[in-house]
Amino acid sequence: MLIQKMQNQNIFIALATLFVTLGFVFKGSDVHAHSDVEEAIPNFNEIVEYSPDEIEIFFADPVSVYSESVKIINSDGQVIQKGKPNVDPSNKRHVVFPIDHPLPAGRYTVDILAVAMDGHEIKEQYQFQVIQKRLADSEFWSNFKLTESSPSDGEILSISPTKITFMFSDIVELDVVGLYDDQQKMIPLGKSYPDPTNPRKYIIELKNELEEGTYEVNWYVQKDNKSKNGIFYFAVGEVTSITPAEGQIKRLEWIKEFDFVEIASWLSYFGVFILFGGVFFQIFISKGSEYTGRWNKVKSIAYLVSIAGFIVLFTARMYDLNNISFIEFLSFQFVWGMLLQLLLVVIALFHRTKRTVEFILLIATILIWAFSGHAVSERYGGILSIGLDAIHLFSIAIWMGGLFALLVMLPKNDSKQWFKEKGKLFSKYALVSIVIMFVTGVGMLLKYIPSFTLESLLISYWGNFLFIKVILFVGILGLGLAQMIYIRRNVKIRKFLSLGTTEFVIGLLIIFFATSLVNATPRAAEQGIYPKGNEQDSNLSVMITPLKLGYNDLMMTFDDEKEVKDVNVKLSMPPFFNRTIAAFPMGNGVYMVTGGILHGSGTIDLEIYITNTNGTEEVIPYEIQVPGEMYER
Repeated sequence: MLIQKMQNQNIFIALATLFVTLGFVFKGSDVHAHSDVEEAIPNFNEIVEYSPDEIEIFFADPVSVYSESVKIINSDGQVIQKGKPNVDPSNKRHVVFPIDHPLPAGRYTVDILAVAMDGHEIKEQYQFQVIQKRLADSEFWSNFKLTESSPSDGEILSISPTKITFMFSDIVELDVVGLYDDQQKMIPLGKSYPDPTNPRKYIIELKNELEEGTYEVNWYVQKDNKSKNGIFYFAVGEVTSITPAEGQIKRLEWIKEFDFVEIASWLSYFGVFILFGGVFFQIFISKGSEYTGRWNKVKSIAYLVSIAGFIVLFTARMYDLNNISFIEFLSFQFVWGMLLQLLLVVIALFHRTKRTVEFILLIATILIWAFSGHAVSERYGGILSIGLDAIHLFSIAIWMGGLFALLVMLPKNDSKQWFKEKGKLFSKYALVSIVIMFVTGVGMLLKYIPSFTLESLLISYWGNFLFIKVILFVGILGLGLAQMIYIRRNVKIRKFLSLGTTEFVIGLLIIFFATSLVNATPRAAEQGIYPKGNEQDSNLSVMITPLKLGYNDLMMTFDDEKEVKDVNVKLSMPPFFNRTIAAFPMGNGVYMVTGGILHGSGTIDLEIYITNTNGTEEVIPYEIQVPGEMYER
């Protein structure tokens, strides 16, 4: 009995010992068991300088993830981002959770929920800290700037500096520094090194003393294989203009190659002008006394030429714009204008025996050109320019088409008397037409390019075509005067026909270069600086010399110099050119900026930032029109 009792006690003790032991074992395994998450980036309690772009988690075993497997919680307990991470297909233990927006400075909790391969849920939570927000490359470089330099931009020093210092808004690597004198000759530099007390600051030593004059500093910095550059100016002793020894402007070649657009335009203009001028001649000059047999044959050819011109022009335009759909192409005003002209000419062809109907249809055809050319733009004059253009076109058609009709419609019988009468009457119409061509041509020139020089005309295709057209016009004027004299002197018809044929050939050339003017850009010949809107300040006058692509001086003169404390200018030309320059104070209310101001041909926006002595600031905007085609320097 006693033995039995002792055996029961031993069993009890053994069982108790076993349970206690197992309890300690399980308790111990709970305390010392490793986490299901082996590694994280950022890691547990890690302090990172910038916001990470993503969170990486490495589990002990392969896992599956689902909606809201990862949550990022800020220090206020708010969930700022949640979602399903991406499982690495090559490693099922590795998941990546992209961060949508850079995290501001602060402490963050990462809440993790995943499912193991056996189906049990894995829960984990850890924290990391961000010191400062990481900027995107575009944001970093748009905010990055040279905050301070010595010498400073626009500073006039009394003596030569011994070094140049740069202070940037962020830590970057100063890659290249170039120092140039007012002849754009490179100045040798000494050692370059970062300031040991400030990694955002760099020091460049100068080898030699600088002579008097203006200097240009170009700097290039880089970070993470990205780069940015800048430029500023200072002067020693006096401000001088930056004028390189050799010009750096790419000149315009004599004439550009003509394409199908110019040729097709010329065909359509030629055909319609001949038709309109011929019908005008029949209605108002010959009045049925002409020889119509030859004219009807020529007129049929003119119709075919004009129709072919419109078809080729439509095809050429469609080929040039092959990156858009056909429906979008048809929506353009100039396209349906061409199609409407084609339709009108075709209708006129089938009504060519009805002179009045034909005449009205041809008038409409010419008017469409006036409403689809440069004149339509408000910049080129709008309604007034449209009217001038229409009158100009009709005067050309009356003169050239009438001249052609006079040569073709000469009757077989009593031709000398007919020629004398009709030629004399036509010469009056031709003279009036030529005068109108000249007046409207000058008017359109002034509306298209309100400010220009002979040089600005000659460095643009538009100006070249205009120049050639003027020379041909002078030749036409001389021939026209000679014809008037010959008609009065009763000169032989053969002599007049010879002069008339010459005049007609010159007229063909005029039409060709007139169509080239339509396809060229008038603004390429414009040269000027204009205040924007109503922002003109009567206290300020602005001048740029020379006003052309290259190196220039921008002079700003204020009438009341005592009110102005500081002047900066901002020059911009989309999409890439954007530069802010501090102006040199020259005294007597004059401020100057020198260097490569006019970066390219076309329109450059100029904003003048003025800080007044009373602390107020104002901005006065201008628009600079630089002549020339869009060539790179």
